[in-house]
Amino acid sequence: MDPLNLPAPFSEIPRQTLLFGSSPIHRLARISDDLSSAFSGYKVNVYAKHDDCNSALAFGGNKMRKLEYLPAEALEQGADTLVSIRGIQSNHTRSETDEYKLCDSLLNFRRNT
Repeated sequence: MDPLNLPAPFSEIPRQTLLFGSSPIHRLARISDDLSSAFSGYKVNVYAKHDDCNSALAFGGNKMRKLEYLPAEALEQGADTLVSIRGIQSNHTRSETDEYKLCDSLLNFRRNT
C-alpha cells in the first residue's frame, strides 16, 4: 500500500514505496521550556523530525525518498544493473545497497511469476 496520495503528474512517476509515511515530529519540551525562560515574553517551541522512524530499512529521510524513484524507474525500463558511485563510508551508499537488494528481490520475483 502506498502511504502517499500524490497528485498528477507526480503519481504517474514510477516509485517503489520504502517509507511508512510522513516522518513523526515531536516537540522537545525541555529545551523549548528552557529557551522560553531565557527569552522572556517569547514562547519557543523546538521540534525534532524523526526520519529514522519511517522506514523498515536502516535509514530514512531524503536518501530513502530519492531512492523510492531512481531504482523504480530503472526497473520499469527493464534495467538489470544499477551502478552508483559514492564516497567511502557513505550513508547514501548503505541506503542504496538496501534498496538495490530489495530491487533484486523484486526482479527475481517478476522473473519467476
